[in-house]
Amino acid sequence: QGLALGLGLAGGAIPAVAATEYTPTVLSQRELTTLNALMARLIPPDEKAGGAVEARAYIYIDRALGGRYARYRTAYRDGLAALDQWAERAKFAGFAAMPAAEMDALIMRMETGGVAGGGFADGGRAFFNLVRGHTVEGFLADPMYGGNHDFIGWQVLGFNGVQLFYSAEAQALNGKDDRPQRSIADFGGEPLP
Repeated sequence: QGLALGLGLAGGAIPAVAATEYTPTVLSQRELTTLNALMARLIPPDEKAGGAVEARAYIYIDRALGGRYARYRTAYRDGLAALDQWAERAKFAGFAAMPAAEMDALIMRMETGGVAGGGFADGGRAFFNLVRGHTVEGFLADPMYGGNHDFIGWQVLGFNGVQLFYSAEAQALNGKDDRPQRSIADFGGEPLP
């Protein structure tokens, strides 16, 4: 699986997040749905691993918007609303209801700042970069922050997480470390506020 640090666009359905699975604390349910549709295009699942939605990067982002990333709340609300408005102008019920090819075209225009008007002052570039960065963080961060569910991101990288020691064999070039992934929380750590 290639991490979509640019775009990792893939066809297929967008994973849905059941309303009972996670209740957002900052974003609305509609905003969460729109965010998940966008994240599913940025880091999609493949045959080897889940993507950003399966890793629950949306929980990481929603929690961070309630704390250390609170300064980005307005940017998220405005950007997600703008995506839904673009979709509605194209006669869809929202961004998440758009066909994958049309989503991808809009996302690629955002990435280059090419979405004129419609709520994106800079053509969407700043919002694209903000969400992309936070999505990657949620995909790869220690699971105690809400994302990287089941260590999906770490599995993609072959990273075992927090370990107290590494054997000489594990440290060798092309060495292998078959120990299970461990979170900081496994050692009593707690998320920063």
